[in-house]
Amino acid sequence: MARTLVGLDIGSSGVRAAEFVIQRRRVTVRRFASVPLAPGVVRAGAVVDGDALTEAIKEVRSLGKFGTKDVTLGIANAGVMVRQMDLDWMPPADFAKALRYQVEDALPFPVEEANLDYHLLEELEVMTESGEPRRVARILLIAATRDMVDAFVGAAQRAGLRPTGVDLLPFALVR
Repeated sequence: MARTLVGLDIGSSGVRAAEFVIQRRRVTVRRFASVPLAPGVVRAGAVVDGDALTEAIKEVRSLGKFGTKDVTLGIANAGVMVRQMDLDWMPPADFAKALRYQVEDALPFPVEEANLDYHLLEELEVMTESGEPRRVARILLIAATRDMVDAFVGAAQRAGLRPTGVDLLPFALVR
């Protein structure tokens, strides 16, 4: 069964969207649309003029005639922190709940203002200074301020789209 995915890339020079059809082991680009942005609408990966961005997204949507309103946003912003960390291992459900408390000292902004996500790289057993084994989760932590992410999500929603996810642009390209 085929699955459809629309990726929306918002950069400082333009808005681009592509619709992909995913069938078993094959991915096909069905539609693509791009519109330029006026200088200053998005600057250094941050939304400066939300209304102008919304209009550009509406134009991309109209040009692309995509088969779904569901989109995944790809963002690139110097304010997004990506860091490898070793944290105490715990069951996945508990780990997700405790993440905020475990990483708050590593963030350059208050954890209350952060969107957090992580990717488990590996589980390790390390020796403590006392020689006792300890389980550790090595993760790739991604953190961004809510205000920055909300500006992109809000512009897409005002354009009539349903953001289903936000991905750091280099990761979005790999996925």
